[in-house]
Amino acid sequence: AYSAYTRETFGVPVITAAFQEASIEPESLDVVTLHHVLEHIADPYAALARIHGWLKPGGLLAVDVPDIDHVPRSLINHFHYAHIYNFGHAT
Repeated sequence: AYSAYTRETFGVPVITAAFQEASIEPESLDVVTLHHVLEHIADPYAALARIHGWLKPGGLLAVDVPDIDHVPRSLINHFHYAHIYNFGHAT
């Protein structure tokens, strides 16, 4: 729904697909965003390598992951069952 809204409202060509199935030309994208995605992927390194190939030289990859080091988090959400990996400041 967010992708459709962005396409319809702003006319931005947003692609919604699993990164493994996305048909994207090499070095064709200016920006790729991963908002709370990387912690759910079995092989984050392979995902980042594939995504890197899609970016134009100087392109931007924006990654947002939950911070396992953030102390005020609720204990019930600290280790989420759907997260394969937990990331902190060092990672």
